[in-house]
Amino acid sequence: ILENICFTVNEGDKIGIIGINGTGKTTLMKIISGEYGYDEGDIYTSKDCEIGYLQQNTNFLSNNTILEEVLEVFKPLIDMENYLRELEHKIAEEGSKSSSPILDKLMDDYSHALEDFASKNGYGYKSEAKGVLKGLGFKDEDMDKPINILSGGEKTRV
Repeated sequence: ILENICFTVNEGDKIGIIGINGTGKTTLMKIISGEYGYDEGDIYTSKDCEIGYLQQNTNFLSNNTILEEVLEVFKPLIDMENYLRELEHKIAEEGSKSSSPILDKLMDDYSHALEDFASKNGYGYKSEAKGVLKGLGFKDEDMDKPINILSGGEKTRV
């Protein structure tokens, strides 16, 4: 399906892949993300590059809201955020003890995890997701709508 593909995406770029059905848009995304292999050529990414995409799928079987469904693409950041909350809880527990050799290790782990989280837009991913949804025509009050009640056209936009 794909021949002579060559393009560059720089940090911060927002791209769209447009074409008629059957021309390989989904195949290209699956190759770039590593989900599919390829016959020849090379894909170059920077060492800290993470590639994600929302698959085209209008068969939503979850009870997620529109926003929750879109946030699924940020699962690694959500997992990092949950890990930070766990560390905060452990730090609070250890900090209440008169002496804790574990506290220094927890604080060091927290510091590194927080730095990683911040460097990957951990504080902005929710706003980014809402901005994308607004750009697709959804309003603030739509964000909490269950995805399974949307029309086919609305599901396609999600």
